[in-house]
Amino acid sequence: MGPNCIFRVDAAPYMGVGHLARCLSLARRLSDQGARVAFVCRDFAGAAIDWVEREGFELFRLPPLPAPANTRDTSSWLACPADEDALQTLGILQRSGVKVDWLVVDHYGIGAAWERAAKAACRRMLVIDDLANRAHDCDLLLDQSLRDGNPYATKVPESCIVLLGPAYALLREEFLLARRGCTVRSGEIRRIVVFFGGSDPTHDTLKTLDALRSAGAGLQADIIVGSMNQACDRIEQACLQTPGCDFHVQVNDMAERLARADLAIGAGGTASWERLALGLPSIVVQQAENQRENVTQLAKCGVVINLGSSDFVDSGHIQVALTSLRSQPERLRKMSELAFGLVDATGAEKVCAAMGH
Repeated sequence: MGPNCIFRVDAAPYMGVGHLARCLSLARRLSDQGARVAFVCRDFAGAAIDWVEREGFELFRLPPLPAPANTRDTSSWLACPADEDALQTLGILQRSGVKVDWLVVDHYGIGAAWERAAKAACRRMLVIDDLANRAHDCDLLLDQSLRDGNPYATKVPESCIVLLGPAYALLREEFLLARRGCTVRSGEIRRIVVFFGGSDPTHDTLKTLDALRSAGAGLQADIIVGSMNQACDRIEQACLQTPGCDFHVQVNDMAERLARADLAIGAGGTASWERLALGLPSIVVQQAENQRENVTQLAKCGVVINLGSSDFVDSGHIQVALTSLRSQPERLRKMSELAFGLVDATGAEKVCAAMGH
């Protein structure tokens, strides 16, 4: 019998689905290798955690709570004291009746105190983080962001193994398969994919549609929104008013759509690695503070155009960037070539190997 792996992760409109998406990518790979996998998630209003059950994994729901007063404060995302959440999680683990071989934690509201409390219920712990702003008490830590040096050197035990960089990006197998048929882009922009994550809390999809209407004819665009996007109706209506734009909700063929595209316009979160794995150049808007360093580093590597914080980006900025890139085919070709070299879509396999599976 394979190991028992439990994931503690949440998804809600204000936090998006990136954490859940990358955990599901790792969960699938572990399950394929014989592990028994289950998830513990808070049942927030508007959350996308039903996705766990649609993927065939067991889901334990923590009691619902209202969203924190300040949703920009990532340390408050548990929506309750850390010790309370840890006790509730431990209760679920103990009632499950199995010894947890790996507890995988992916949550900005969880740090060393929660992790120490939970160690009583598991043999080993993997923490997935990309903020590097707090201490962790774990056996293995993964941060798939681009970084200068190791920011966790003083934040984890000496015995902790730290996996850093996009070589460990957790992507679904479909991206590895699609990558095999991808080539460096020609530099001509005919088809665009627009995707700003599961919830797009800063309404950058609508800004992009305004930009596409102003950019002129000759472009085809897949406008993709997640199930938690609260502006779906407005976006669908805007697509009807924008020639060449097709509206999609919660697609299950993202890899194929990205592989066919010449350019992506999106946020600087988890989807960055999906685009890079398929060699797709991107115009990126930073939707949250936790995306700042990663987007900055990606721009330095020459694989994205960084427009900066969504607070200061309007449709005009997006239009100017798009118009500029349409006149620079050689730059687009180079961005595509560099992207292919940055992410190889085998990160989940590498993390499984580090876990001993």
